[in-house]
Amino acid sequence: MHNCDNFKDFQDMFKTTKLHNGIDDIPLTDDNIAQMGKELWIEIMNDDNCQDSIITFQEYMLSLEANNKGFAVTLLKSAETGRLTGCIWQTAIMRDNFERFGGYLSMDAMLRPINEMEWPYMSISMYNELNSACVACEGIVCGERLEAYKAMIDFVLQNNTKRTRSDIDVVASDGILDQEKVTNCLQLPNAIFMADIYHLLDSVLPKKFGVECFNLLQSNIKQMIYSNTKQGFDENYEKAMGLLQKRDQRNLCNIHTL
Repeated sequence: MHNCDNFKDFQDMFKTTKLHNGIDDIPLTDDNIAQMGKELWIEIMNDDNCQDSIITFQEYMLSLEANNKGFAVTLLKSAETGRLTGCIWQTAIMRDNFERFGGYLSMDAMLRPINEMEWPYMSISMYNELNSACVACEGIVCGERLEAYKAMIDFVLQNNTKRTRSDIDVVASDGILDQEKVTNCLQLPNAIFMADIYHLLDSVLPKKFGVECFNLLQSNIKQMIYSNTKQGFDENYEKAMGLLQKRDQRNLCNIHTL
């Protein structure tokens, strides 16, 4: 990937990119594609002629879809302004990942200041048969918002032939989602919402209990989560219940849902 001095240079670059050799060719891996897409986005968002570059970025991604079997892309736009708010893509490998392992989905965004606007990277990830992480789709969006999560779910479901909304059993994420949003906003009728340990402690439980109450219970909650025995779990559960009975009666019901 080289620097583009003007709009025409950028157009010429995407017409000759090696991505047109075929998304499914063995020499071009998902890692290659992800790296090239990241480098392209960095160039675009730091270009003085940003608006022209964004228009060409859309042409570039749609050109990839038209010229490469197995590659799919959707461009997200604001309903009010029509401006680009995100881009989500999927390779044939990613589609196969979703069709095979998409019963348990993890959704998250990773904020990295790789461009002036600091748009976060988002993905849907899963575990494969080797218990290694794999990806169903990925994208760059203007913010970690509920509508971006919904757009990713809609995208992967529209671009596969083997898995329906009813076939998704678990969605793991941070505090942006909860059971009500998974069921009604993402429209996944059978999916159970779960929080991974990092997000459970970082955002989900502080939101559930309130920061002051969570700080009171944090030590016991951590020991409950990491306990390897029922006895260890029960002991810390009783301690947490004792603290709540003394300090915060309103949160007694919340401890039962851990």
